[in-house]
Amino acid sequence: MPSPSTQLFTPDAVMIPYGPSHMIADHYGHPAQEYSCLMQHAGIMAATHRGVLHISGKDRLKFLHSLLTQDVASLAPGEVRYSFMLNVKGRIIADMVLVALEDALYLDIDARLAVSLMQTLERYLFSDDVTILDVSSRLRRLSVIGPEAAAVLAMALPGIHLPADGKALPCPQVNGWTYRRDLLGVPQWELAIADPFATEVRQRLVTTAGGAQLGWSAFNIARTVAGTPWYGIDITDQHLPMETGPAYFRAVHLSKGCYVGQEVVARMHSHKTVARALMGMEISSTETPAAEAPIYDGQQIVGHITSAVPSPIRPGTIAAMGYVKKSYATGGRQLSVQVGAQRPPLVLHPLSSQELMK
Repeated sequence: MPSPSTQLFTPDAVMIPYGPSHMIADHYGHPAQEYSCLMQHAGIMAATHRGVLHISGKDRLKFLHSLLTQDVASLAPGEVRYSFMLNVKGRIIADMVLVALEDALYLDIDARLAVSLMQTLERYLFSDDVTILDVSSRLRRLSVIGPEAAAVLAMALPGIHLPADGKALPCPQVNGWTYRRDLLGVPQWELAIADPFATEVRQRLVTTAGGAQLGWSAFNIARTVAGTPWYGIDITDQHLPMETGPAYFRAVHLSKGCYVGQEVVARMHSHKTVARALMGMEISSTETPAAEAPIYDGQQIVGHITSAVPSPIRPGTIAAMGYVKKSYATGGRQLSVQVGAQRPPLVLHPLSSQELMK
């Protein structure tokens, strides 16, 4: 008997591991076609790489406000915010999307981190009126992404109300909730669906409404081209918030009070002491560099690659992200990168219009 999570995939899914205990669909036979559907129509992704923690109790906002980098205390029902959880040394141990509803706060997190993050949060619980539950197995996740995503959702789930970007709403059609967060330059809605209905909802989105099944490979191409960093790939527990480019400004509320790791963040922000920065990159090559491939200025190593994919927009080039030393983090800077036995040229560009810290 297949597990509920694997029931979200059709037999043609090519499965790959996502950490030691989770599986995701890499593709459904044609990654390039899936990418095209994603960017031109709508892709339906079984998001088994995402987990959900349910935080309830009257002290839930105050409790999380004291731990996370984001302003949680002012979260109103229907709001969505991105945040980091740091350790005492200021390193990022998790990122998450905070989804506030009337009765609870949900943490949309990487599925690989759900258990460890829940245990970390529980260590800070004392007399607070807070209950933390891992509901990942009860709320299955689907992502609906693309310029026609709203139309596909309306056809598959008649009467659905879709929230605006950065907002969330209860979704009685799936006995769960939905929120919008555009990661790829096209509309993207996330669905949290009560487990008994998840397989049926996926089937209706694909069969009834004509959405294309979407695997990780096509999604990864789109998010790399869009310059969207991913925890576990571009951001890890070896990184400090200020190093992460635009993710820093989205996840960290710079004027809030104390939280775990706040002293490190405040000191770095005040003194501008960041040693490296996450940047976008374009590589003049048809061969994709490996993760951690060194970036050079002449013979000096000045950074490394974190994500790299063949560009679907500029044939003959590689779209990439990676870290370079602070003194090199300037748009238009020309460097080179190790790709096999060659070192093709590389040009840096910011990941967003938000200026990097000088």
